[in-house]
Amino acid sequence: MDLQKDISLPADPAAVLRLWLDPAFHERRCEAAHAVHYEVSVEPDGATTAPATVTTSRALPTDRLPDLVRSFVGQTLTLVERIEWADAQSAAVHVRVEGAPITLTGAYALGPGPDGGSRLAVRAEVKATVPLVGGKIEKMVLPVMQSALDADERLAREALTAR
Repeated sequence: MDLQKDISLPADPAAVLRLWLDPAFHERRCEAAHAVHYEVSVEPDGATTAPATVTTSRALPTDRLPDLVRSFVGQTLTLVERIEWADAQSAAVHVRVEGAPITLTGAYALGPGPDGGSRLAVRAEVKATVPLVGGKIEKMVLPVMQSALDADERLAREALTAR
């Protein structure tokens, strides 16, 4: 199931990339998602430009998920997200749910926005490889992923306007 979002941000693409490579920004993302535990790493350590990879692992409560999804993941689920910035304009994004057959695979495209800021285009596919109910699970997970992107946009705007 396709997930698409265009995020307009009030800073130039270089500043947005620096933010997306800042471990503190990803820690705020985890905290905003109510993670009960999280780990963030950026390789190479201290990178402020591409190529670089951000890996985040966060344990999240499942109390807001539909019962069908919760039956596969339990009381908490661990999301492992890997954002691989190949260059200053593009990144591959991979998210997997540990212990569940649910993944998100896609890409970020970062460039100038029409208003002088930046535009981060997110294009991804949510996939649940569960016989008979995979499509139903994807439809349930999609709004959760969309909500997470909305939160990312809000947090990024706050961080970029505070700088």
